[in-house]
Amino acid sequence: MSTQKSQISQITKEALERLLTYPDIEKISLKTIEGEWETAVRKFSTSTTLAEKSCPKETFCAICLSGKLKGLNFQTDLIDGDNAHYGRYLVELLKTGKYSKDNKQELWKKVANKYHNGKNFTDNGQTDVALVFYELGYI
Repeated sequence: MSTQKSQISQITKEALERLLTYPDIEKISLKTIEGEWETAVRKFSTSTTLAEKSCPKETFCAICLSGKLKGLNFQTDLIDGDNAHYGRYLVELLKTGKYSKDNKQELWKKVANKYHNGKNFTDNGQTDVALVFYELGYI
């Protein structure tokens, strides 16, 4: 796993752990989720590239606000954008139980097929974000 992909997994875990400390988790807003993501980025990286990278952050926010996580009652708010769609679709795929971190490339290929007619495009951490939620048992 590349260093940046590993950092994205660490950032996802940290931001989620921080959100879980909030007493009224169901009232957490998009702005709060984004803020915790940014705090976690600063903790694990000094890279301005990673701090500015919107793909994993938007995916994290969309999954948190999807209303489809086991045992987590974040407010439900369907945010829009490509990464939000990818995140929600990755949740659907992971819920089938057919995929894990061992199928990461296959998962991303499914996203490419659904949203880009199979055209090859780069996974910019979206799958890593979704897999953290899956591995922690929230999907």
